[in-house]
Amino acid sequence: AVNSSGDVELNWLQSTDPDGYFNSYQIFSSLSANGPFTVVDSIFDITQTSYVDLGTNANNASVWYYVCARSGCWGRGIAVAVDTLQTIFLDVTDAGSGQIDLAWNALSQPLLPSTILPYQVLRQYPPAAMVDFTTTPSLVAEDLMSGCLQDIFYNITIEDQSGCSSVSNINGGPFSNDQPPAPPALDSVSVNYLNNSVYIGWTSSTSADTRAYIIYQMINGTPVLVDTIFDQLATSYIFQGGTPGASSLSFIVTALDECDLESLEPPDHSTIHLDYDLSSCENRVTFSWNPYDAWPGGVDNYTVFVSKNGAAYEASGTSTNNFFTLSNLESSAFYCFIVQGISSQGNAGSTSNQICFLADVQDLPEFAYLRRATVLSDGSAFSTCVLDTASDVAFFKVLRSPYPGNAFDTLITAIIPSGTNQVSYTDVTALTSMQSYTYVYALVDKCGNESRVSNDGRTILLKGIADDGYVNRIHWNTYGDWDAGVSKYRLYRSLNGGASFDYLGEMQTDTTFVDRVFEEVDTNLVFCYIVEAIENQGNQYGFQDTSWSNKLCVTQKPTVYIPNTFIPRSQSNNTFKPVGLYENLAINHEFLIFNRWGEEIFYTKDTHKAWDGKYMSAYVPGGIYVYRIRFNYPDGSRFDHKGAVLVLD
Repeated sequence: AVNSSGDVELNWLQSTDPDGYFNSYQIFSSLSANGPFTVVDSIFDITQTSYVDLGTNANNASVWYYVCARSGCWGRGIAVAVDTLQTIFLDVTDAGSGQIDLAWNALSQPLLPSTILPYQVLRQYPPAAMVDFTTTPSLVAEDLMSGCLQDIFYNITIEDQSGCSSVSNINGGPFSNDQPPAPPALDSVSVNYLNNSVYIGWTSSTSADTRAYIIYQMINGTPVLVDTIFDQLATSYIFQGGTPGASSLSFIVTALDECDLESLEPPDHSTIHLDYDLSSCENRVTFSWNPYDAWPGGVDNYTVFVSKNGAAYEASGTSTNNFFTLSNLESSAFYCFIVQGISSQGNAGSTSNQICFLADVQDLPEFAYLRRATVLSDGSAFSTCVLDTASDVAFFKVLRSPYPGNAFDTLITAIIPSGTNQVSYTDVTALTSMQSYTYVYALVDKCGNESRVSNDGRTILLKGIADDGYVNRIHWNTYGDWDAGVSKYRLYRSLNGGASFDYLGEMQTDTTFVDRVFEEVDTNLVFCYIVEAIENQGNQYGFQDTSWSNKLCVTQKPTVYIPNTFIPRSQSNNTFKPVGLYENLAINHEFLIFNRWGEEIFYTKDTHKAWDGKYMSAYVPGGIYVYRIRFNYPDGSRFDHKGAVLVLD
């Protein structure tokens, strides 16, 4: 054991001497494990088992010892030393940052079997006595001072099964803490919109000697002192007197320890400053704010909260960016908004300043429903639209586009008549027998914007041909676009241009029809058709409308019957002419007869006039004569036929 003066007290077990030959104990020491060892002293009393080696300065370095027993005359017999032990030298180092490192050597290598681990480390804060600090089986330990400048001393002890203890030198001295404390971790800065204050929250410094927290506001990149909180457990501060509604405010918080050392400046946190742009014409508000970029991992999302006319706040939507748009504001309502950001880890949040305004916006129309677009009997196109007149609508426009296609032209722009929610338009320029048209109605607000456009209204174009075999083939485009869709199409027909149309049949989805008219062509050649579309039930506006197509007329080509023989001088079959319904339809009709020399001997434009077999008032001789008949049908097609007829005497 090393005492406070550096002297070493040695203890050993008494030697056995059954024959009485004991002479002395001889003590050897060295400043090195490898020697040389020199005699320190001799003890001639076998019962003395301890010795103090004075002036060895074991406070400065370790000393090695062993003890051997001498016997016989003049002590010539020497028992070999069993153990060599080393004093425990404790080295104490100021590691900085308030940390103190302790290291010492073992009694022997290896330890004696009787040595009892662990080492006991004792610590002293003068003038108090040494007290137990810690235990360890190793040869090192560390301590952390809590003050700024302290005297601290240590020593090491280890027990032996003999009941003895080995004690190191005492080492230590004044230590200083020159390491600033760990900075607190700011978790959020948040605006309290009720009083325009800023809540600043942080996690405490991990340094045990923290005694205060210093709050700074960052102004143009420079920290400006706000306050100092002398509370080691403080984790929040309310900043009053700022203007978070005018701009984003930035803050940092540092820790101050017992030595008045201040932690390094952590990254600053800035409040979320919310701004807005209200568009009266578009009836929408666009919000923007600075991103909260100080959280590790960033922001998970921002939630926009709205209060309308003083009601409680409720979530209006979320954004992962730093902007948000809200449409369809209620005109003249009083709105307030705040934004709250949530960290990606979900353990922190920040609320923005509050903005409030009176919604000086247009009341945009909620609907414009085009009930129907139809072809009138005079060929013009008629459309009608139901409007939301409770909104701020200044005008309506009617637009038209050929179908198919989407090149819309404006037909009219007009004021909505007072006292009505329905407007109509008749398009007299539409060529409804040649083209289908799509109509839409656009509502123009007070800002001149088309704030609502109706559904399409598409007229029905009916087309067809009179085909060979007395078949009329007709087809049409589908009507569009009713809210409830088309239930069915009904087809009507009139004969020979009559004003009365008769029902032919109906189809649900088919838009083609084949009309076989062979039974009618003996008395009728002109067939006219119209189609009626009927809306399904279930229209959300409560309507069930119809739409008519253009009138389509087709003409079957009548059969022309031409005899091949006649007898001019007989009582019957004595004239020659083509016959058939064509007689009442032919246009630019010509009927000619030629003799065998190609001389024209008969000509007429009258469809009812026949050749009586005479030329220049005399009957022609019997024989073969050539005829030619030509005319135009009402549909513009041409009939031109040549043949021969036999004249019998």
